[in-house]
Parts: sequence; structure tokens; C-alpha cells
Amino acid sequence: MDVQRLTVIEDAELIEELWQFYEEAFADLNEESPIAQTWPREGFEAWMSNERVIVIVIRIENEVAAMGVVTNDISIEPLLSRTYFAKYHPNGAWYFPAIAVARHHRSNIRVARKLIECLMAEISAGEEVVAYLFFSTEKNASLAKLVVRFCKGRIVGEVVGTESCFRMTWKNEDGETP
Repeated sequence: MDVQRLTVIEDAELIEELWQFYEEAFADLNEESPIAQTWPREGFEAWMSNERVIVIVIRIENEVAAMGVVTNDISIEPLLSRTYFAKYHPNGAWYFPAIAVARHHRSNIRVARKLIECLMAEISAGEEVVAYLFFSTEKNASLAKLVVRFCKGRIVGEVVGTESCFRMTWKNEDGETP
């Protein structure tokens, strides 16, 4: 397993390789969620070239097996509430916008462990260190549990927020749903 720590990625071939990995890793979530689970291509490239973003890539036999993204600049994510972070974390917070393991490596717990350990190593412990990770409770509920497990007592995790997706389906004339 080889680990790459990347910032300000400008190599077009590497960006393309990481984009293909990212698209594939989140494809099943995007098919099952009415809210996009990935950035559009332009957003992805903007994240990869941002100096405040750290990208961790795990390779096995020169193939991307896992990728994680972390930043302490929440202003670059338009979907994060500035009001929430100003109220609860005026001194700042860390954010993990993407943690992904290739489908054929998901049964290899060592890959996920290495990725999470590398991402967590980017965060310096201190009095007010807090980080946020968003994940699908339906398709990837184990992610938060793995993070807590791999951090071995160094963190306390909890689900916060008020967002849920509520789907309404109208009944037809026979009183049935299509």
C-alpha cells in the first residue's frame, strides 16, 4: 500500500484518474439519492487545486484503492452553513468532504483504516478541534463507526443536524402508489 499526500493538484492526468475513481466510488449513492452525493467536475477540480485542501490517495499495485479529502476551510464548501459554524465553531472546524474506497477494496479493512488514519493525522489535536463528516446512513452507515473505531478513543462522535430526505408519493385513482 502506497500513500500519497497531495495539495494543489495541477497534473491533468492525475486529476482525470482521481475524477474517474471519485465518480465510480460514489456512483451507487448518486443513483439512490435525490440529492447529489458528489461535486460536478468543475467543483471537483476546484477542490483538487485548492491550497487549503489535503488529498490522501492510497494505491495498491499503482491503482487508486482509496481517496480522502480534508480541509479546515469550510468557506470553500457552498453547502455548509456559515451561520451554523459561526455559532458553534467560531474558531474553525475541519471538514471531510470525501472519503471513498474502491468497490473491490471495500472488504479489505486495512485500506479503510489506512485512509482514515492518514486523514486524522492531518488534524492537530487541541482544545477545540472538531471535524465534520457527511455520509449516507442507508448506504454507508458503517463509515462513522469505522472512524470512531480506528481513532481508538481519541474522538467522540455524534450525529448532528436536522436534514433528512422525505419522499411523498401520490396515490392514483385506485388509491395505490405507482
